[in-house]
Amino acid sequence: MTRIQVNLKRFDIPKEAGGICPSANPVRWIDETMTAVAEEAKRTAGRVAYRFFLPEALLPAAVAALGRNGGDSPVSIGSQGVHWDDVTPGGNFGAFTASLPASAAKTYGCAAALVGHSEERFKLTAFLERFVGAEGALMRAGITQTVNETIALSAKRALAVGLEVTLCVGETAEERGDEPVDFGRIGDVLRDQIAPLSGIDPADGVTIAYEPRWAIGPGKTPPGPEYIEEVSERIRTISEELLGQSIPVLYGGGLQRENAEGIGAVSSVNGGLIALTKFTDPIGFDVPEMGVIVDQFLAGKTGASA
Repeated sequence: MTRIQVNLKRFDIPKEAGGICPSANPVRWIDETMTAVAEEAKRTAGRVAYRFFLPEALLPAAVAALGRNGGDSPVSIGSQGVHWDDVTPGGNFGAFTASLPASAAKTYGCAAALVGHSEERFKLTAFLERFVGAEGALMRAGITQTVNETIALSAKRALAVGLEVTLCVGETAEERGDEPVDFGRIGDVLRDQIAPLSGIDPADGVTIAYEPRWAIGPGKTPPGPEYIEEVSERIRTISEELLGQSIPVLYGGGLQRENAEGIGAVSSVNGGLIALTKFTDPIGFDVPEMGVIVDQFLAGKTGASA
């Protein structure tokens, strides 16, 4: 089964307020969008499983929309992260203001959580570097380790309440280094990001999304299929060594018209993440265009297996 996951970022804010939601009413927009997604998913039923990661404010409306359009839909909803701590029966229930506990995401009807996204790693790193000030550069290794361990805590909290987890991993430009690329060095970075997950049972539903952080953002050039294949194979090997089994790997750098077929042909990749379907004004997400991207990815898979 091909796994297509969609991370809709600031679609909880209308465009006129600085976000990218095309509607002045984001809740209505997500209702209409998920209704269209449920219909589109019927076309690839049995071949594609969809998961949409959404801002917290849109989660209940998205879950409700899917519920009205059939409970057996191959579409599920996930949160864009969870806190590294959670409520417990008999414990402190109110210590998480401004954070989303995994139990809350589960209560909303989420099936999964996205953790370790490049933006989350950047936020945690920037916070720690701000705290240590000028000494930050000298403490970089400790900061990176703390970020990796904190993200792993979030993943474990999600798994503990029955949410599946998509863990994003990937190297920065500095960690990648200059040409020629040292894939052994990149493997060490990925190993450090995956190692804190030790003790989990991958069978509980863990997927790893490879997100080359150096290629994320406007004007950046994403890696080619050969690069993605080399790294995704290393992720599979590392996860098998550290966690006892090979974990499904997605390409998390963003599936687009231009790269979906080539990435689909990479045998070590089980699917991919889509963020936007249109990257020029008006920037946005379009369900029919998502269908085109998915078809191209599937064509790559078919061509590779022929």
